[in-house]
Amino acid sequence: MATMADVARRAGVSLSTVSYALSGSRPVSDATRARIFEAMEELDYAPNLVARSLKGRRTRIVALLLPTDDSDADPFMTDVITAAAETARQSGYHLLLWTEPFESSTDLQTFVRQGLVDGALLLSVQLEDERVAVLQRDAIPMVLIGRTAEPDPFTFVDTDTEQLTDTAMSHLAELGHRAVAYVGPPPSELERRYGFVERIQTELETSAGRHGVELLTCHPERGPAAGREAIGALLFDRPDVTAAVVMNDPALAGVIQGAQAEGRRVPEDFSVLGLLTSALVADATTPATTAVVGSPTSIGRLAAEAIVEVLEGGGAAMPVRQELVGCELVVRSSTAATAATA
Repeated sequence: MATMADVARRAGVSLSTVSYALSGSRPVSDATRARIFEAMEELDYAPNLVARSLKGRRTRIVALLLPTDDSDADPFMTDVITAAAETARQSGYHLLLWTEPFESSTDLQTFVRQGLVDGALLLSVQLEDERVAVLQRDAIPMVLIGRTAEPDPFTFVDTDTEQLTDTAMSHLAELGHRAVAYVGPPPSELERRYGFVERIQTELETSAGRHGVELLTCHPERGPAAGREAIGALLFDRPDVTAAVVMNDPALAGVIQGAQAEGRRVPEDFSVLGLLTSALVADATTPATTAVVGSPTSIGRLAAEAIVEVLEGGGAAMPVRQELVGCELVVRSSTAATAATA
């Protein structure tokens, strides 16, 4: 990485002249200033303007990294962000939302090198997340809301996906369901390799096997029409399926409608259970959807507390803190015992 001294040598001026040109603390001729900025561009030098102006003091700003690929931020994500922002504010910090596609980390690298932020919170964490590598290279304190493939080195807060999936499968198994559809998120989320999405898939399969349930998986696009089409096709091929677990809120109403269109009464003939379905969505379906819900407010609060603890307590030298947030079953009107069990 280029330094201010490198810029001074390239421009043929003293180190103090470069400093004056950047800070404006003393006059520098237009020709000299132009030569300095040309050298900076040639060397890809990013001056830490904020850190310089603060003379060693912190900005008390934390970047909240939300990829622009994740364009359908749902109520769960919104609640995480709101709780994190409020908790940070109470500790004298502010969150700065930073959006950038997963595929491009160049702007993020420039952003963190400017010294604009003290640390970062990462949302929508991938199993192999380039943002983590960028922050590590520049020694930026970070907390992950989610987990990478190898999470041991990192401080993170995440939903307890093992409890989430087992709660769902236990409920359906106890009601007598032995062939269950999993209506997951759209294919684009699988392609991005979100850690959360892949863990849900794996742990649902494990839990289903433990409870003697056959799990059949489909990944429709978002929206009611996609949900109707997916469950209709699945029930046509496998009429013995008696329940669906849905982790695709925009498709949820369509799943219920699709089952009804195939002659299945919900919940008498066919049960539907949502994973992390918001109360707003669950209560809007007919019938209202039983769901296993997480605690986005707790996740946001704990993540903000963790990054503040790191920043106040010594940065990267702080011990790794890892938190899994539990879930609970909210029974509404969309699940019931199978005819055989009843």
